[in-house]
Amino acid sequence: MNAFTIAALSAAEFEIAREIIPELSGCAGYDDWLDRRYGRFIGLSTGGANAEFVMVRLGDFLDWCGDRKIRVSEAALDAFATLCLPTSIDHASVTQARLGSFAAGPAARVACAAGEGRSSSRSRVPSSAARSEAVDL
Repeated sequence: MNAFTIAALSAAEFEIAREIIPELSGCAGYDDWLDRRYGRFIGLSTGGANAEFVMVRLGDFLDWCGDRKIRVSEAALDAFATLCLPTSIDHASVTQARLGSFAAGPAARVACAAGEGRSSSRSRVPSSAARSEAVDL
C-alpha cells in the first residue's frame, strides 16, 4: 500500500507562507487551501492509499529546506511532514523519492507542531470522522 503525508499549517502561518510558497499564492484564502488539502487526503484514502494529515510549523519547515538547500514548495511541505510521523516508515526514502537527490542525507527528526513531541502534532482523527468533515466543507 502506498503511504502519503499531507501537511497543513495554521491559519496564521498560512498567511505568511503565501508570500514564500509559490503554490499557496493561487489560493483564495486559508479555507480554500485547506479544502484542497482535505480533498487530496480524501481522494488518496478513497483510492486505497494510506494517507496521513499532519500539522507542521512553518519555521521548522523553512529551516529544514534551508539546511538541505531544497526549494520551498507544497511538495517539500508534504515531504517534511513525513518526518513528523511517529511510524516505522523509512523517512529518508520517502523524502528522497518525493524530492530527488536534494534531500539526500540523514532525515533528522524535527519538531513539527509543538515542542519535541511529534506524536502530539499528528492529527488522530478516525477515517470515518475525516470523511465526514470533508462532506461538511
